[in-house]
Amino acid sequence: MDPWLVDHSPENIERAKERLATYVNRVEKLAAIGTVKPDLIANKELKDTLRPEDSFGEIPGVLVGTEFNNRGELAILGLHTQILKGIMCKNNEPRGAHAIVLSGGYQDDEDGGTEFWYTGSGGRDHKSGLQVADQEWTRDNLALRNNHETGTPVRVIRGSKANKVLKYTYDGLYIVREAALQVNSSGYKVCRFKLVGVPGHSVASMQVKFGATKWQVPPALKPRQRLVKEEEEEDFHVKRRKRQPKGDGLGVGGRLQRELLLQSVKSRPHLVAEDISLGREVHVPIPAFNEVDDEPLPDGLQYEPDYTWGHGVYNQDMQAVMAMLDEALAQHLGGSLCGVSHCKMIHNKDKAMASRYSDKYKRMADAYYTRHGLLWETDTCGVYECPATCQGPACAMNQVVTEGIKLPLEAGSFICCYIGTLKLDAAIEADDSNAYIYDLSHFAHMYTEIAKEAAHGQLELPPHRLPPAPPPTLEAARL
Repeated sequence: MDPWLVDHSPENIERAKERLATYVNRVEKLAAIGTVKPDLIANKELKDTLRPEDSFGEIPGVLVGTEFNNRGELAILGLHTQILKGIMCKNNEPRGAHAIVLSGGYQDDEDGGTEFWYTGSGGRDHKSGLQVADQEWTRDNLALRNNHETGTPVRVIRGSKANKVLKYTYDGLYIVREAALQVNSSGYKVCRFKLVGVPGHSVASMQVKFGATKWQVPPALKPRQRLVKEEEEEDFHVKRRKRQPKGDGLGVGGRLQRELLLQSVKSRPHLVAEDISLGREVHVPIPAFNEVDDEPLPDGLQYEPDYTWGHGVYNQDMQAVMAMLDEALAQHLGGSLCGVSHCKMIHNKDKAMASRYSDKYKRMADAYYTRHGLLWETDTCGVYECPATCQGPACAMNQVVTEGIKLPLEAGSFICCYIGTLKLDAAIEADDSNAYIYDLSHFAHMYTEIAKEAAHGQLELPPHRLPPAPPPTLEAARL
């Protein structure tokens, strides 16, 4: 078993419940006699006898998704023992921090569920909750950066108020995938961390917003008046990535996440193969299960992470057709194949022509994806991702499908492409063994119908949104 994972046996679960019950009982007795802050006093009295030693990873008997009423309950079980801090860590611990609490205390937190951006500690005004000074790579922030370097997972607890009742939920283990020192909207440097849930050992119990547990969101303050030079922004993740040797490109955290997912796969019944991709999907394994009978995988099964050309398909005629379509697409995208430039071009044209269309018409956003890799909206005309030749952070965010599968069948995010071998109709008709066929001419017909409906006013869609329609047949492309 992985060192970060533990045995949640019935005995361990029962012992955790007993420790918590003892603590709650003491809090109630202290409250009954009028003790101020009974949860903190009870924790101080009982920590030497009830609290386990500080450790990384899961806590025996504490299941993902368990709810708690206060920080003292988290501390007595060892989930997060530093009650007044957001980041639980020890000084000079090379592996990093043990746990964090995400409770909306910093204006730059962005909670996207199983992926979120967490702001480091320091520089915050305790009355408004807004940033008033720079943060640095020291103490707590340095500890979380160590998690990024070593791949050590961190426990995540989300806190929020519902009907004026404060609740904390243990959301499991997360990997620190990025660590960066950035300048925020108010002009201050903040340490930011991107955390990604470990599949099978994490949940997203809620979405935490700024001021969720304490502050009402105050009116925006005027940004600090100073010029921010580009060299002041230090992206630690990018610098570290440049130093990494050639390989899978995952980093320590990514490899650990993959290994933890493999561990959870091995424990499930009816497993036929741990990874039918044989490592060709670098982010996640692709397991196969058979819950019907004992039949193994088909002989000769070969996993393909990308499209392949069938025999005789990519000939000279097809090369000429592809070159023609690439040229037409580049012209539609504004002269280059950069998806970010195209999206902004469409957005600006939509904005300039807003008065010509009704309120029902959905204008294009200025980006296809959110920071967390989720679509802002589905587009009738599809998404144009940036090719590998594009550079810059905006283009990197516009390569979700290009980067391949990263999560196991995760609702709300990119799952996978429909991949196969490209064949001509004649080859399909001559091959009786093919059971899964998808006619790609569907897309040609679909775009043709969209263009017809837009031309006849049945669909409110401006001409600049319509891509060049692909030819319905190879013969049509040759004409």
